[in-house]
Amino acid sequence: MPSPGCHAILSDHLRGAWDEEERLGFLEYAPRDPAILAGRMIDAARNLDKYRDPALRRKQYKRMRDNYDWSRVVPWLAGEIRKAVEARATCSQRRTRIPRPAHLVRARPRIRS
Repeated sequence: MPSPGCHAILSDHLRGAWDEEERLGFLEYAPRDPAILAGRMIDAARNLDKYRDPALRRKQYKRMRDNYDWSRVVPWLAGEIRKAVEARATCSQRRTRIPRPAHLVRARPRIRS
């Protein structure tokens, strides 16, 4: 997700990841062709006022704050990593636990023999 006021031009192989942001005018997709990409960049540079519009910037900021704040991203990413590890463990016929972050783990007493 681009910063508010910054227009992004993404490769079309990422289509599907940011379609809502494209619909809202925050970014655009372009084919991985240098000539087309250069043309899109020149067009964006010629239309900077469009991307500096205060209303658009406020809308971008609100969308980022509401959907991509670290307090939302970190739990989502941790869940995705956990799912990937569990899927891999299932495929290899072994269960693997993902360790908890160190600040959440209680110290266990050592048993000496």
